[in-house]
This record gives sequence, structure tokens and C-alpha cells, in this order.
Amino acid sequence: MTTHFGPYSKLGETYAALCGQWAPQCGRELRSAPCFEIYLNSPENTEPDELLTDIYLPLEDYKNE
Repeated sequence: MTTHFGPYSKLGETYAALCGQWAPQCGRELRSAPCFEIYLNSPENTEPDELLTDIYLPLEDYKNE
């Protein structure tokens, strides 16, 4: 899980960093399951740059070798 800070239009950048950089560098693999997001505040009363979204990635069990 990580928290995305900023507009929803930039969520793809956070996903790209998690899936394309963080996971491979840490030796983690994605599990075949959907990701999900939890929106911590609302765009109705929050500026886009102040939006907070928790992103959860389904990962395979960690294998410490």
C-alpha cells in the first residue's frame, strides 16, 4: 500500500512507479487479483493537489531467500 498525493488524473504515475519500479527493485511480484483504492478525502471539498488516495497492490507472498 502507498498513498498517492494529488489529483486523480495522476494516479497512473503512482501505479507506474509501484508496478514498474518499486516492485521489481524489491523483488516483489504482483498477484493475479485486482488493485483497489481508498479515497481519504473528497474532490467536492478538497483541492486536486491535496487529494489523498491509498493504493493497494495485491502481492505474492514474500520469499526471503
